[in-house]
Amino acid sequence: NIKFKKYHSILNDKSKLKFLKINNFNKINGKIISALNLAFIAYNFKYNLRTYNHLFWPDGIFSSDVTNVKKIPGRNFFDQIIKEINKQKKNFKKIYVLGNVPSISMKWIKNNLKHSFKHKGLPYGSIDKINIELKKINFSKKSIIILTLPTPKQELIANKIIKNYPKSNIICIGGSINI
Repeated sequence: NIKFKKYHSILNDKSKLKFLKINNFNKINGKIISALNLAFIAYNFKYNLRTYNHLFWPDGIFSSDVTNVKKIPGRNFFDQIIKEINKQKKNFKKIYVLGNVPSISMKWIKNNLKHSFKHKGLPYGSIDKINIELKKINFSKKSIIILTLPTPKQELIANKIIKNYPKSNIICIGGSINI
């Protein structure tokens, strides 16, 4: 149940928004998951970030204006996702954390994610510069990829990755890992 008319053209899609239900995480395949907030809406208008395979969690003040879904802060969403990944690891070949993550946040991930993962820092700069580094990673065909880049870079990168690895799930978590 979404108040769609006002934001319909901004989202560039005639379908209803699809929100991720955490307990269905193990059933999704080939999805990009990111926060539906004002930053996403603003950049989507400019870069057309949203794809057919996009799921959202409601975040920010914007979510209360657009949806009837309760706002979920990114830190809470990420904590729930980690718990669900721990339950459903058998459904994915590898887990990657991509982006710059402070050591205290990396320690939190290691303590909470009960499965091995690969971390790769990504450079500051343009999408092209980041793509050069991504080409050095040999992703598994069915992976969980956690991006810690800001919007819109994380969604632009997610769209590039999903084209080559369509069975992966990409979680655009931004700075939530650091909170």
